[in-house]
Amino acid sequence: QVLKVSTGGDVSFYEDTGTTAKMVWDSSAESLGIGTSAPSRQLTVQNSGNAIAAITSGTSSSSFLLMGDTDSDNIGMLKYNNADNSLGFYAGSNSSERMRIDSSGNVGIGTSSPNSYAGQTTLNINSAGVARLDLDIGNTMQGFLLAESGYTGLFTPSGSNYLMFGTNNTERMRIDSSGRVGIGTSSF
Repeated sequence: QVLKVSTGGDVSFYEDTGTTAKMVWDSSAESLGIGTSAPSRQLTVQNSGNAIAAITSGTSSSSFLLMGDTDSDNIGMLKYNNADNSLGFYAGSNSSERMRIDSSGNVGIGTSSPNSYAGQTTLNINSAGVARLDLDIGNTMQGFLLAESGYTGLFTPSGSNYLMFGTNNTERMRIDSSGRVGIGTSSF
């Protein structure tokens, strides 16, 4: 037996010996299981080794994984572009590209053209000429890197005691909250 249709509407496809169901449609749970007879989600792919699902397209086309709600299945999206071998992350009501990893491993946040240096992360937060990278521990900001037209700066938030710079895992310079600079010392 290779195919079994139960009276309740369940459908099972068996492997070549006909003893173990390898693909099951559970009609009561409206779930499809591949490699399992008891799917735990709407789609469950299970294997005792690596479980692999493939979405493929033509060499100059793209493969998509769409996510959303009942009103739209295009609110979040992963897109693999075979033409330039990039992976795009899309989010928002118009599903705009928010991050890209190119074929060299460069990461672009807020830009579809990451820096050309291998392993480099390009940050382009908004189109108003300002890029800001917050450095948080938990939900508490510890500092931020800010770039605007004409300058780049590293800042501590209000109430911070000092900004520290170091080399070889050792503090070398400190700027305290009053703006005093200590080089080679942690006291003023």
